Amino acid sequence: MKKVSIKIALAALMIAVGTLGVQAQVCNGTGFGFRGTGIGAKGTGTCVNSTQLTAEQKAILAELSAEHQADMKVLRDKMIATTDLTEKIAIRKEMADLRTAHQAEVKKLLESWGITTGCRRR
Repeated sequence: MKKVSIKIALAALMIAVGTLGVQAQVCNGTGFGFRGTGIGAKGTGTCVNSTQLTAEQKAILAELSAEHQADMKVLRDKMIATTDLTEKIAIRKEMADLRTAHQAEVKKLLESWGITTGCRRR
């Protein structure tokens, strides 16, 4: 009887450890899996070949990106500073909305320059 209990306990432990390993590979914690987003990503973001852009256009996009990163840093710092789960969820939603708005702004700007956007999936 003791051997059977030990075998069952070991089997349960192996299943639990195996389940944790599988869950860790589902996504990177952002909800977007491993594809990512943004310019040049293979996911849902905007893909643009940098040779399509002039130096001035690249500078404008770099400035937009810097502003976006500064805004996101403020939100990340605010999220790190709080321990309230409800507030963290609200900040995370605000970050997602900010990211979506930034992507829409970049896409609109590229389209105004006559640059088509979109990625071919491999």
